[in-house]
Amino acid sequence: MVFAEQELKTSKPANEVEAAIVKSLQASPNGFQILKNDLAMPKTYLVTAEFTFSLGILGGTQRDCLLVVGQTKDDETQICSRWWNIRFNTKLVNFHDVKHLIPVQQSRLPSNEFSNRFKREFA
Repeated sequence: MVFAEQELKTSKPANEVEAAIVKSLQASPNGFQILKNDLAMPKTYLVTAEFTFSLGILGGTQRDCLLVVGQTKDDETQICSRWWNIRFNTKLVNFHDVKHLIPVQQSRLPSNEFSNRFKREFA
């Protein structure tokens, strides 16, 4: 597998959890860019984000995440997340930069700082 999945639960309301997750993603030292932050269904939020570290023509790395935050009971919110790490090489083709994406195997994914921080704040 080239992605890491996590499932977490908390007793906090879904709207508070979603707001805290977005704030946490943006505020980290290597802040994520929020690509999508929508109310998919009542009390269910969909968040997609990415962080790119580019070395220009030398390539770089990209980390993408998909989070679904849903109120499953009055006193329970479930958070499902999927994380991908991607290396990329950039080549110049016809005067345009072209990215060649290389997925990083799950066994090589670093420990997830976001998950650890989330568990401390919400679990």
